[in-house]
Amino acid sequence: VKVNISILRNRATSLSFESEVVSNFRVQLNDTMLQALLLCLALISRAAAFMPNQVFSFRPPGVHSSNVLPDVDIDAGYKVDDFYPVEAEDGPLDDGSWTHKDIVKRACLNTFARYFEETLPGIAPGSLQTLPRLTPTNLLRAVFGPTASTSKFERAIEQIEIAAAKMDLWYEKNATINEAANVARAHFDDEQFQLGHDYLLQLRRQMFAALQQGATTAARDLAGRYMLTLQDFYAHSNYVEMGRMEPLKELGKPGMKDFLNKVAGKATTTCSDCVSSDAAGDCSRNSCINNANPSVQNSRLTSGYFIYPTDGNRQKPIGKCSHGDPTDRSRVSSASGGINKSTRNCRKSPHYFLHENASQLAIKATEIFLTGIRDVIGDDQFLQFFDLGVQIGGSSLCFVVDQSGSMKDDINAVRARVKQIVQSSNKPYNYVLVQFNDDDKTPAYGPPIVTQDAQFFISQVEALNADGGGDCPELAMHGLQLALINCLSGSPIYLFTDAGPKDYYLEQAVYSLIDSTRSQVNVFFTGSPPPCGNAPNLFNNIVARSGGQFLDVTKSTVSAATALTQATAEATQGTVLSVIKALNKGNYMFTVDCTVSALTVSVGGNNPVVQVFQPDGSAVPHSVLLTNFILFNVTSPIFGQWRVICSFSSSPHSIVVKASSNIGFSHNFVFVGGRPGHLGVFPITGQPVIGKLTKLVLTVDGLEDVSSVGNVVLIDSNGTDIDSYVAEQGNGYSTNLFGLAFFPPQKPFRIQVQGTDRCGYNFSRVSVTEIKSQTIEFITGNNNVDNVVEPGSFTNATFILHNSGETDTFTVVYSDDQGFGEDLTVVLINDGDAGGVSRTGRAADRLLASIVLEQNQSALVTATVHAPDEATIGQATTATITATNQKGSTFNYVVLQIVVTPEEQDELPPVCQITDYSLCTGVTALHCGEYTRNVTARIQDTGVGLQSVRSGQRAVMLDYTKFDSGTNQTVQVIASASCCYLNIDIQSSDVVGNLQTCSSIIPPGVLNEAITLRALLIPVKGSTAAGVASVTVRNWDTLSFSVNVTHVTPTTFQLARGLEDDDVLFTEMGFNYGNVLSGSRPADGSHLPIIYGRKGLVRVQSRTNSVAELTGHLVSPPLRQFPGVAITDQCLMFHFMCVFVMCRL
Repeated sequence: VKVNISILRNRATSLSFESEVVSNFRVQLNDTMLQALLLCLALISRAAAFMPNQVFSFRPPGVHSSNVLPDVDIDAGYKVDDFYPVEAEDGPLDDGSWTHKDIVKRACLNTFARYFEETLPGIAPGSLQTLPRLTPTNLLRAVFGPTASTSKFERAIEQIEIAAAKMDLWYEKNATINEAANVARAHFDDEQFQLGHDYLLQLRRQMFAALQQGATTAARDLAGRYMLTLQDFYAHSNYVEMGRMEPLKELGKPGMKDFLNKVAGKATTTCSDCVSSDAAGDCSRNSCINNANPSVQNSRLTSGYFIYPTDGNRQKPIGKCSHGDPTDRSRVSSASGGINKSTRNCRKSPHYFLHENASQLAIKATEIFLTGIRDVIGDDQFLQFFDLGVQIGGSSLCFVVDQSGSMKDDINAVRARVKQIVQSSNKPYNYVLVQFNDDDKTPAYGPPIVTQDAQFFISQVEALNADGGGDCPELAMHGLQLALINCLSGSPIYLFTDAGPKDYYLEQAVYSLIDSTRSQVNVFFTGSPPPCGNAPNLFNNIVARSGGQFLDVTKSTVSAATALTQATAEATQGTVLSVIKALNKGNYMFTVDCTVSALTVSVGGNNPVVQVFQPDGSAVPHSVLLTNFILFNVTSPIFGQWRVICSFSSSPHSIVVKASSNIGFSHNFVFVGGRPGHLGVFPITGQPVIGKLTKLVLTVDGLEDVSSVGNVVLIDSNGTDIDSYVAEQGNGYSTNLFGLAFFPPQKPFRIQVQGTDRCGYNFSRVSVTEIKSQTIEFITGNNNVDNVVEPGSFTNATFILHNSGETDTFTVVYSDDQGFGEDLTVVLINDGDAGGVSRTGRAADRLLASIVLEQNQSALVTATVHAPDEATIGQATTATITATNQKGSTFNYVVLQIVVTPEEQDELPPVCQITDYSLCTGVTALHCGEYTRNVTARIQDTGVGLQSVRSGQRAVMLDYTKFDSGTNQTVQVIASASCCYLNIDIQSSDVVGNLQTCSSIIPPGVLNEAITLRALLIPVKGSTAAGVASVTVRNWDTLSFSVNVTHVTPTTFQLARGLEDDDVLFTEMGFNYGNVLSGSRPADGSHLPIIYGRKGLVRVQSRTNSVAELTGHLVSPPLRQFPGVAITDQCLMFHFMCVFVMCRL
């Protein structure tokens, strides 16, 4: 539907619709009708599936809410760009529809809430999952305290959300049958269940291959794709209509054999004709409630056919169900109507009344998928996957060091400073070291050293040796490129050199990586004048773009200057003030809000005279004073307005003020796109375009500490305001999102967010990287860019390069860090057809092509990537594609990560065989912790190869022969634990995530000793329940015990299952958690149901008036050995919604 709105004197006066399915009409508007129109437009804009994400009501500059129709993209003029709203506190807002974004976030938060409950002491099971408002900030603060930073955790989830939503960018116009099937499989449309299941298996293999080699960016992208396809199964199929209450756990996992047997046959009629609503969206007209064929609904899977308006003559088989969205052309053919449950809007979703059921199953299924990732890769790597490191929100400590012969003093300074940082209390998440030299050395740069072992990192820094460097310029850009690829996003990077770069041709590639990672580059330059390789200018441009510092120091003062590395590496910091290339003098003001715990002011320039004044007028003493650099470190700064006065500098100076605070923000420039009926906002590639209305989404961190968000200001390199805007705030889960639309300025700018903190003080935060709008852009289009390649195979990355500026010649360059680039073609597009000529060539480690583009002309850019036969499964390459005009005045880029994935479909896990084990004969339960038992196993994978060996039990120690990733050799493993662990698990996984667990259980008759415990039951959640339970455990192996409860007032008892990893016996009053066994207690107190552990129910064998006799199999250590349980005077204390204290009588 095309909507034309006539506006006169800022008033919408008339509107007309042009549509293929309804007659065109025009209406005149009065005020009452205008209000109805707003509602109408909101309904029109709703999308047809779990929507990819949220779109704000972007408004152009200077237009207030009351002066423009919401949700209308005024620049484009043809889109209504609102989507289903995100959920409120415990569910969706407005009509209650869940989006893919919402489902991904809720599943991630539920998974980590459960993870923290299981692994950290003192956290009651269920307490985090039932927080009044489960958000990243509230979750991490409940676990780690009020100063916990959530920014990196939120960015990781956001990346997965975006990857999931991007699946709705993928569709084919005028699709062939095979092309349509490829799109349908990604959404379980058109009854493509086997293809959908196989597609999930493919994504799963590719994701684990990426994870095993640390290619986190690609792994998140693949995980997001998996989640969308998995979630669409519940929205698009009749699985919910079949009455299923739990997810199909086998879906998308290896070993599902009978999938095809559950699918309706090709000739089977699956639906009858129905109407979901009338044209006005009246749900009372819905006749699709029982439109499924009864024989199918009870026993056979089916899904709706979705035929896009662009699908040419493709038709749905007669009698098959339709998806049923208004953009679905099949919904009017037999069987008419549809079955999708993607929204609560009956016009969009004929089975809207089952939307909540489908959403909850999708959330649970996504949690199962996430838990499966954790089971395969282990807790440490699972935390890293979501950027939850040793410190929450931790960064990498990244050093890029010139190792040429003149760098001895610099290397010594790095060594000394690294030792101080490692010995400090605030350690980074990991350490990265990249060396570079001249091209006459081998290796001339790299390989990067990435480790979490501080002592190993120190040893590698100690091993740096100043040698070589025949001529002055060195390969600094190659070293910096490797650091930007291997450091965590947002990390500070410190480059040490005394020479300019001879590989200056990588400047645009480095800018691209700086923009995409938002890392801050700090350069310590110790070269003697005149410097070679245009070093100061190029390095100054790099630090200006990244928000870092250029320190032009001497060999004798470089050691003192490295204090900047320690000051900026030890805290989670946000930029408060950023002034780059300012004039010789300046007076700068900034506000310290009440969330700031520490402050760093660094000033660079020639002989600067700088003073920093607190709100009370007192001056702050400097921490480091050098000829070209001054550093001020302030702990516990006074709240209020501060001043930085630079009274003299013989050259332009730079000032960067960073604050340790929970308040911060990130930003994305977005565009509207998607397949028909599934429009959404998606991040653009590269920088925004001059003169084009640009949509900006801000994610504000630490919103709980913010009273209000005020203006969003664009500032130039001098810190001067360019323009100011008011952003709209999102709802529900997305209250930390703010959206606005603006025309980007031509000069470089940064984004400043202003507001008021919870104490009433003003705050401001500035984006790290510099933004420069361009006249060219890369457009992803509707194609699904494949970021995987098999060994010995090729893959293409295709983009559209569009020029909105003057006619010019553009050079397109492809480069990557693994040398996988095979070919680059740039072909002119004329009226939708390929034409023109591109010139392609290779220079050193780059691919180049050039083409002339007139204004508003486009070219098709295709980069061919080839993985060599010997490429390692999971090996990743980070590629940049840049386009630059002849003068270098405009350039834009694409950054993508490509992963090598296995060719064969390996669904078999490694084989694990227990070859020997020791018993704990004669050891009693009271003394089991004093003795050790061993289990020996032999593990081998005959498929893609073994990746990891570990134990899911934290107290089990493993000793095994070292092996290379992907080995098919047999690995010997010895597992050791105390005799309290009656069951020892050894887990092994292959390269693509197939998991095997083998266990050794102590046979009956061991560890038998009667122990009597007393349980005090304390009421929770307003219950009046209270009582005392006496538990006698007579046999720890068969779990034979008796329970006696007295002084209990309620008539209903529920005792729930144990924790996920280590089982424990506990009781609970009046709370239903998971699979519980419940019953009503008569007045005589005869019934007391009990559940034990995750391994299964404890069966009730007999009951008396007050005693329940139970038996079962013990699969975990005795209670007193349970990790995280406090033991005081032989009392075991832990929480599960109520307090349960067990003491020996």
